[in-house]
Amino acid sequence: MKHRTGLLALGLVTIGLLGQAALAMAAKSQAPREDQANRRLGYLDTVDAPPTLKPKQAFVVHLQGNLPDPSWACAEPEVMTGDGVVTVRPWLRRVTTEPVMQVLVPFKLDVKVPGLAPGRWVLEVQSFGGSVSTRSIEVKP
Repeated sequence: MKHRTGLLALGLVTIGLLGQAALAMAAKSQAPREDQANRRLGYLDTVDAPPTLKPKQAFVVHLQGNLPDPSWACAEPEVMTGDGVVTVRPWLRRVTTEPVMQVLVPFKLDVKVPGLAPGRWVLEVQSFGGSVSTRSIEVKP
């Protein structure tokens, strides 16, 4: 009987430790990361950019998508260029922490991109969930 009692106690301790570890992991995974708490990428439906440009000619990328709910608004987009790639990140920011109706809110955003050097470029527009929309842009001298 002592053997069973010892195993039962060991089993309960193990279950207790596993339960605590599971609760800690769940709390950690539900804790909002800084970029998700107040800043995140939007859902994109449409990405439009000119296929050809002149060297150093600035251009606009037209984006259409949805905010996750009315507590979000478009923030300053991030534009990076290098190694034949233009990366655009259309950031959203939380404007209220008050409860809101859970409905998607359409948005349109025009992102200005500085002029590029001659050659072939890839435009990458990142959106929520790791999705990336790509377009080819040729800069002709």
